[in-house]
Amino acid sequence: MSRQMIITGFLVLALGAIVLDARGVGGGGERADTQTPSSSSVADGRPYDKVCLLNVECDLGQGVLTVTGAHYADPSDTDLGNPGGRFVAVEFTYEYTGDLGSVDVRRLPFVLEDGGGDLHEYDPSLTREYAMSRGLVLAYGDGDGGYGTVHYELSMPGAALFVVPSDFREDFALYAVDVVNPESGGVVRIELTLDQEQGPTGNR
Repeated sequence: MSRQMIITGFLVLALGAIVLDARGVGGGGERADTQTPSSSSVADGRPYDKVCLLNVECDLGQGVLTVTGAHYADPSDTDLGNPGGRFVAVEFTYEYTGDLGSVDVRRLPFVLEDGGGDLHEYDPSLTREYAMSRGLVLAYGDGDGGYGTVHYELSMPGAALFVVPSDFREDFALYAVDVVNPESGGVVRIELTLDQEQGPTGNR
């Protein structure tokens, strides 16, 4: 199986797990179902539709994502201890621009790729602990086990915490689709420069 097929399959599995409930303005009780993007272009062996930059607004279709930073997170940023790897934290803001008042996001549609081509899903439990320790309200949860709630035209800070193996390779990139409607804008790729000030201890 080619590396391209592996990456594509991982994205499909990760993003296909997203389920959300949407509440319309005025308590209409509407429900919106998301779908995995049906196709994406391939460049440099990786499936994505466009490239976005760190600290620059990125239109995902029904929202604007700005990745504000990425760093090695210390295990003390959570109270769950270290599950056998090292933490990479990605912080961002997301502003919902769709036509609903608020949307409960069940799972964050992000995948992290390291320099060796390995892909990593974020850890929901560690992400929640990390976000609450840093005041990143979007990732506090929606009260029903989901990731969090976005609101129309309100830029909200969030995070995703990834656990990578001890022997990982750097040159990280984040793959993402729209948080509310993954099919609306295609897959974007954002190259990450990790802040070394909070780097892991020990040799890499």
